[in-house]
Amino acid sequence: MPLPDDLSTILDRIKNGEQTEADMTALRQMLNADDAAQEGLRQRQIARQLGKYNVNIGQGQDIQIGDRFYVEWNDEAIQALIQVVRKQLPTPTTGIPENLPRSGVVQIVGRERELETLHQQLQENERVAVSVIAGMGGVGKTELALQYAIKYKQDYSGGICWIQARGADIGTQIVQFARSRLQLNPPEDLNLPDQVGFCWMHWQPGQVLAVLDDVNNYDAIKSYLPPIDHRFKVLITTRLQLGKSIKKLELNVLDETKALTLLESLVEAERIQVEPEAAKELCAWLGYLPLGLELVGRYLDRRLGLSLAEMLVHLKEKRLQARALQHSHTDMTSELGVGAAFELTWDMLDEPTRYLGCLLSFVCSSSNSLVSPSSDDGNRGRTVGTPRRPN
Repeated sequence: MPLPDDLSTILDRIKNGEQTEADMTALRQMLNADDAAQEGLRQRQIARQLGKYNVNIGQGQDIQIGDRFYVEWNDEAIQALIQVVRKQLPTPTTGIPENLPRSGVVQIVGRERELETLHQQLQENERVAVSVIAGMGGVGKTELALQYAIKYKQDYSGGICWIQARGADIGTQIVQFARSRLQLNPPEDLNLPDQVGFCWMHWQPGQVLAVLDDVNNYDAIKSYLPPIDHRFKVLITTRLQLGKSIKKLELNVLDETKALTLLESLVEAERIQVEPEAAKELCAWLGYLPLGLELVGRYLDRRLGLSLAEMLVHLKEKRLQARALQHSHTDMTSELGVGAAFELTWDMLDEPTRYLGCLLSFVCSSSNSLVSPSSDDGNRGRTVGTPRRPN
């Protein structure tokens, strides 16, 4: 009995119109084999080979070729197979398949070293590589992941699949990407996890990057991760603290120099040079938080008559209620204002950690930073009062 490996060779000859009578006899024997001891493994191997041509064999062994269904491999089904192999040749991919969100950042500022470290982490693993960008809300986790995918796109010829993890169906997103970008057609009678598995199994050749952005429940995504194969790389952004087995890149706020560079990239350099001390104080008051700096920088860029010193006074008066910090702009990667980003981070904390955060907030200077005892500090929008000890 021919092995399924021979099926690929026969199909290649059918593509080129070079099949022989011996090929067709071997093909019929292969497809109609009834070897109980090896049937399960053999059928899975055959299904994998035929899946490249969008030929699907259901769990009940129903055969779908194009829009037609067959109950057995009779002459009509085999002729349909030959036609679909000849007509649906895999076409060369024009470009790398990807679904990256649009970035409003022309050039990433202050994270060059982190980009290099992240690339090293993802390339080191011999098995499927999983790396995590971790950190509080607003430090730029999503932007770093996006800039990494853009910078190293050519390294991932197998495609870059961007998956929104918070409040969205992860499995459905993977299947939709495979259908729209890779022209895969997982059998409809499979459940969603099995459809995802089908997609990973039939993914096009080349190194693949899967980005899961804003993961808030790791257990919920594990069953959808790619199989153990060194060509698959997984990048996760999260506020969670995951296990030691997963490589982690902890993202912190910027230092003063990088914060000023980021602000200068958003505001005319002359305005920074005219008010250097106000610029430094503004960065410090924003806690060197990239999201805060970007929101305020874009706000200043639209209001050319507003000085940095006036902006700082306004922020100190209004704090998180300041319009400059409440809403993102259409050309920004982040869709959250600073308050909303803080609130998401606060929601991820357990009760004892929240209690400790309330205690620590009393040692902050109310005039020197964005987060202080008198401000709405992401504490679900409430002003911090006397902390209540957790039960």
